[in-house]
Amino acid sequence: MTGNRIAYPLQISLANLSMSFRSAASNHAHILLALLPIPKFFEKRELAGPLESRVYHYCIDLVIEPLKKAATLGIMMTDPLGWCRYCYTLLVSQIVDTPEATMIACVTQNRSPFTLASSEEFGDSFRHPIWTGE
Repeated sequence: MTGNRIAYPLQISLANLSMSFRSAASNHAHILLALLPIPKFFEKRELAGPLESRVYHYCIDLVIEPLKKAATLGIMMTDPLGWCRYCYTLLVSQIVDTPEATMIACVTQNRSPFTLASSEEFGDSFRHPIWTGE
């Protein structure tokens, strides 16, 4: 990117490819779906994190809207033999690192994005309850 602008690349791949094939960059198994903005907020530092998360969630929702429609209604696609068939594309998973996982889960950095554990409880010998939509 030019002009001191940065973006987060969002790539997509097929789920039915083996992981060893998909992880080799030379196979070109991923394609660029979108470039998500990385906003910088200078005022109200305590609101910068939630605002960045809101921008991220809005952009993801906007980008995958056609995939949501295809998953519910189906779309006509041609197979390798040229036959037209209804396809229902599902968004299966997203690969993220820990800072992205905390942003997606809308939790602070001293909380687990997967369980209800806080940073003081990370070494406990039992599994904490998982996050739910509630």
